[in-house]
Amino acid sequence: MATLYDLELQESNNFIHALMSEGSTPALKLLSDQKQMAATMGDVGKEMMAMFDDPNSEIGKGYTRLAQLQKDIVAVMAEIGLTTEVARAAQDIFNTSPDSMSILSDDQRNTINTYWTKKKTCIVLLLKRGYTHEELFS
Repeated sequence: MATLYDLELQESNNFIHALMSEGSTPALKLLSDQKQMAATMGDVGKEMMAMFDDPNSEIGKGYTRLAQLQKDIVAVMAEIGLTTEVARAAQDIFNTSPDSMSILSDDQRNTINTYWTKKKTCIVLLLKRGYTHEELFS
């Protein structure tokens, strides 16, 4: 039987992590880590850093797009009143692996309902801004 967290992952993969992290998607975190590592790699790192800063390179395009997505996630979250605290509280509940909403307390059910409703609104607004499902859920 699928848990509520399984359903969350099936519906929107790792998006909850971006909502808990001020809009920073796992893909942006990975690229940011690579950029920091490149900064310590001497001449080879300088070449890599140039690619991150070049809006015409594939790395630069991706990094720029993900950085803009982070800003847009934060803006949309503020617009709809979705806080990182609500996303973290939902994650905490999901981590207990409940099988259904019926076993949750009223407060927990309200947290999950609030999170899911606002998350869906956030996704819709980001799709309207031109982002793809792949960008949101990678």
